[in-house]
Amino acid sequence: MISVTQVTVAADLSEAVILISVMPAKHAQLTLRGLQSAATHLRGELGRTARLRHQPRLTFKLDDSMRHAAEAMAAIMQVSGTERPSPDQTQTEDSGS
Repeated sequence: MISVTQVTVAADLSEAVILISVMPAKHAQLTLRGLQSAATHLRGELGRTARLRHQPRLTFKLDDSMRHAAEAMAAIMQVSGTERPSPDQTQTEDSGS
């Protein structure tokens, strides 16, 4: 699962930085490389659909905040004696894989 967690666009629309979160985390680097290699194509699609004079350069970056939050929650649950599956385990169970 890929989630866009934040998009920051420069005031002159020259660049857009897109933060993404990937679950399971083990696929994060591969997903990031795929998005980076598709950035030129995505920029063209953005130009066709948004009808902008100039399309921003798309830069994708990983956002680890969701992973850190899940790890913190797991630590809290462990200390409190309540077990909770990790986000990676939940994703696997939910997807039927």
